[in-house]
Amino acid sequence: MLLTDATWAEFHPVRRALVQPYSAWRCVGWVNETTNFWVIPTGDLEEREGLPDGWFVSGGEALLNMAGQLDACKLAVYAIEMGRRGAGQLVEVTALWSELANPGIAVAFWYGIPGGKVRACNRTRAETDVHAGLVQEIAFGGCAKTTAAL
Repeated sequence: MLLTDATWAEFHPVRRALVQPYSAWRCVGWVNETTNFWVIPTGDLEEREGLPDGWFVSGGEALLNMAGQLDACKLAVYAIEMGRRGAGQLVEVTALWSELANPGIAVAFWYGIPGGKVRACNRTRAETDVHAGLVQEIAFGGCAKTTAAL
């Protein structure tokens, strides 16, 4: 989850005006209840006019909704992973997968990393090589949707 405080808002009126219709913040924090992602456009997005230079996105469902509005092939996505001692790192995300309870109803999201592994967006679940029961929702930075379901 992303969060901010009213005192972290951009105070300069010209900078606030430049980013309309968005709200300008000097600082944004996050909580690690779910995976947070850093999304950066890598190519010319046709819809680029008026968009920010990048996004912080909280959770798999929000990532799917946001990336579904753009050309996911032209997005570089990184998971912000926190280590056990608090040190963080960015890990490349290759795809977003969902685990379905019933057809069309996602109960959990997983993200793919280089090497074919998937990691749960929910921090209480583990990394796995087993994709059984997962459906690939979207691929990033390459457009090769290899399999619809595994």
